[in-house]
Amino acid sequence: MSERIQSKSKSKEKLKAGFISLSIVVATGLITLVFVLHIRKKKLRKKDEEEEMELPTIDFSIIANATDNFSEDSLLGRGGFGPVYKVVN
Repeated sequence: MSERIQSKSKSKEKLKAGFISLSIVVATGLITLVFVLHIRKKKLRKKDEEEEMELPTIDFSIIANATDNFSEDSLLGRGGFGPVYKVVN
């Protein structure tokens, strides 16, 4: 009878060890999946931000003409990025 008890005890230990091992593998897989999805989402968000930041370019001659060659009469004020001019038609 003691062999039978030891056999059942070993079977339970093996089952318990298998369950713990499987749990660790599943948890590691889920953590890896979440990490990979987070990195992908971050890359896509960064790419979208870069696309949104594309600004139109305006030829200098058009700006100079619109501000009457940066005339003092067209000067509205000075900001953090330099002087601000109004457009003269």
